[in-house]
Amino acid sequence: MLELVKRNLILKVKNLQEAKLMRRLSHPNIVNLLGVAPQEDPVMIILELCPNGSLHKKLRNSPEIPVKKLVSYATDAARGMVYLSLRKIIHRDIAARNCLISKTDEVKISDFGLSVADKNVISVDKLRHMPVRWLAPETLRKGEFSTKTDVWAFGVMLWEIFSRCKTEPFPGLSNAQARLKVFRCHKFSYRLLASNVGALSF
Repeated sequence: MLELVKRNLILKVKNLQEAKLMRRLSHPNIVNLLGVAPQEDPVMIILELCPNGSLHKKLRNSPEIPVKKLVSYATDAARGMVYLSLRKIIHRDIAARNCLISKTDEVKISDFGLSVADKNVISVDKLRHMPVRWLAPETLRKGEFSTKTDVWAFGVMLWEIFSRCKTEPFPGLSNAQARLKVFRCHKFSYRLLASNVGALSF
């Protein structure tokens, strides 16, 4: 029972921290925080409605989306990332699953549960439960996160967008194998990802 209470308290603190950070944000390509209900258990974070769901789901369910629209989605996400970078916010979990599609069919970056503000670089001792396939070399080696590692994750998300999320990044490899490929040869990682996008036609 005490362990359950402890976990609930940790979750509440994390949710409040996420809401506090999101309160600082206002950009067309960042999901908008409408309110917080801290008295609820668990804490409820109220966000703007994005009726088209996640970018990942949209891409998987709509393989006919034209490349021009894929470029638009990528541009939306890039604009949101520039905004975060200028405000010294490290997202730490940029991926198609963490972007939402608004009612006007625009991408909005969401899920700031792992985000950190006002830091140039942060280091963590363990990467447990972190999405290995989206992590930059310096994160895998030293546990470092920065706006630069967000750019790496954005590169992986570009692969997700233009492959229409048919598979996970580094298809055919285990997490351990994907990690080794990133360690050993960045060019190989690029070629492996690029080979699974296929020909693009506008």
